[in-house]
Amino acid sequence: MKGIEKARKVWQQNSNNANGYFHGGYAIDDSEEVVIKVLLHNKAIEHVGRGLIELVYGFKPYENSLSHIYNLCCSFWYFPNDIFPRTTEEDKLVFREFVHLVENVHDKGLSYIDWGEAYRYEKRCERFINQCNMIANEMF
Repeated sequence: MKGIEKARKVWQQNSNNANGYFHGGYAIDDSEEVVIKVLLHNKAIEHVGRGLIELVYGFKPYENSLSHIYNLCCSFWYFPNDIFPRTTEEDKLVFREFVHLVENVHDKGLSYIDWGEAYRYEKRCERFINQCNMIANEMF
């Protein structure tokens, strides 16, 4: 019983963090900085993905980068591949821009994301969170 309660607590913590990041990004509109919106969605996917991996497999990823966590999620479930398909070069570029946004802004001070892309990322983030919640709810 303790293991289940601990897993539930870890999931809730990660899920709450993800929801906070998502809603923070969601609240940013065209009048504010586009990069911050996408960075918050980036963090939301990172937290909910890590939380789901820990909940389902009892495995805490050794690296907290979104790229690593997303690739792990793709290894365990098919739904991440539906949200960010990586079959064409354009798909791969869209994914790379999203997951490496933090490094690009931090290291180079660059971001080529426009508001249209930001809103598309937002929809993908929302889908990812919803799918993770569905899987987690099946566990309880």
